[in-house]
Amino acid sequence: MKVKSNRLFRVSLLLLIGLCSMQVLYAQEFKFQTRSDKNQRLTYVLGQTVEETISIWLRHKGPAVDYFVTANAGQHAGGNVQSRQALSTAGDGLQYQVYDGNGNILSATNGITGSFGANNQGRWQETTIEISLRILASAFPPAGDYTDTFDLELYIGSSATGNPVETADINLTVRMPEIVDLQVGPPGASYGSFGRAYNISIDPALPGVGDGAELLVLANTGFALEVSSDNGGFLTIGGLEDTVPYRFRFNGSWITIGGTGSFRITGVEQPTGVSGRSYPFYAEIDTYDDLPAAGTYSDVLNFTIVAP
Repeated sequence: MKVKSNRLFRVSLLLLIGLCSMQVLYAQEFKFQTRSDKNQRLTYVLGQTVEETISIWLRHKGPAVDYFVTANAGQHAGGNVQSRQALSTAGDGLQYQVYDGNGNILSATNGITGSFGANNQGRWQETTIEISLRILASAFPPAGDYTDTFDLELYIGSSATGNPVETADINLTVRMPEIVDLQVGPPGASYGSFGRAYNISIDPALPGVGDGAELLVLANTGFALEVSSDNGGFLTIGGLEDTVPYRFRFNGSWITIGGTGSFRITGVEQPTGVSGRSYPFYAEIDTYDDLPAAGTYSDVLNFTIVAP
């Protein structure tokens, strides 16, 4: 009888050890609350901060425990969370950042803390935490898709001590659309809040007298510029045959714009960056043989940004 009793006790003891092991192994579960995968896709919007909030579902079953959630720097930041960036296939970088629910940068030392109370009924407890992915409005890399992967790690306790009990890979893709824009403003202007039309006034319309403006370009792809003249490079006045010839200078070079059609006025230009790029231009009255009739003469110059 004693031998049989010992065998029963040993079987029962092994069963208890097995249950304890299951509690340690499955005490924490780390998964997304609303998504079946961990792929995040963001699209850049010109002049706006782009932000996406992710909900993370934490589950716990067992004794009371503290938890600590961290994020690493990703694949392309050299371990520095201040330099998180996604890369394009061409190697261009787009900086982004990961924040906790209070707006603090999430890192290996600055994590999200919380706790679960004891649950002696063997039931799951659940809680939700949130992190934010943010791209600043100042970011303006070349057009393309930018990718990075960073890890969220779950630790037992109030700091990142030992090995994480769960890890989730967050795959980030940012679509940077092709963006081109033209503005025109007064001499010396920079790209910003100017419109698409501007009046140059040359008074008096005498040879050598002129006025200028600034063509302002924003582009995250290669481009070229063209110009056309409604009146073939002349100032005209309604109802009269008289014309006033003028010369056109763009970005420091005199360019002939007589005739019909558009004229290429740049070579292949590289992306401008978020501040844009300025191209000064100038119109100057050319010499004429016959004095034109008095009146107000005009022409319209049309600038176009085209693929190189």
